[in-house]
Amino acid sequence: MPKELYKKILSRHVECKENIDDYKILSELLSPEEKEIFFAKMWNKVFLTKLFDFEKMYDRILQLVHSHIDAWEFNEIIQPILPIYPTECLSVLQNKINRSLNNERGRSVYQRIVSWIKLIL
Repeated sequence: MPKELYKKILSRHVECKENIDDYKILSELLSPEEKEIFFAKMWNKVFLTKLFDFEKMYDRILQLVHSHIDAWEFNEIIQPILPIYPTECLSVLQNKINRSLNNERGRSVYQRIVSWIKLIL
């Protein structure tokens, strides 16, 4: 099978199945420019976070944290960079907690806040 065809098939497979082990194979075949194109296609921010974590692109995960601060998957997005950017993450979490305490009420809100506090600990 020609290499370009294999890359296209594997790329599509990784997009659909969101399997990090398959991405590890694909990443060896892609140029940096092709990786950027691949990242741009990813709509699942949790999987994109896993890709950035594998590639050690922690600054890109931090950008995702800031741009998806209200995402339901926020905890999964911020998790890999907590040890890398502890001060920045603490600041983001404090702002998120304060905003929620000031604007929302209810058991589910308090449960989410507790999950954010657990991330800090």
